[in-house]
Amino acid sequence: MKRKKKGQKHSTETSLLRYLKESITNDFPNPKRIGCPKLKALQQNARDPASANEAVSQHVGGCSPCYRVYSRLLRKEIARMRQDSSHRTRAANPRNKRLTSPK
Repeated sequence: MKRKKKGQKHSTETSLLRYLKESITNDFPNPKRIGCPKLKALQQNARDPASANEAVSQHVGGCSPCYRVYSRLLRKEIARMRQDSSHRTRAANPRNKRLTSPK
């Protein structure tokens, strides 16, 4: 029995995820947007995935146009959260903080 190399599993998982993303992005056209949730519902799911609306999530997994919109919204939300986190970190730990007391 062959043993897998350390990086092989990661490469296989990465390839599978890339394939699934490509498939969801393109293989489920819905040109008439039948059954598509409103933009506000997609925004809410992107803003708080932990409490996402299950029906919206299921639809997104089978509708390429909605998946593309949701992915864009999710990327924007993640960027916003990173920026907010970065601002809080800088405010708590300013770089120009004096190490000695002023005279």
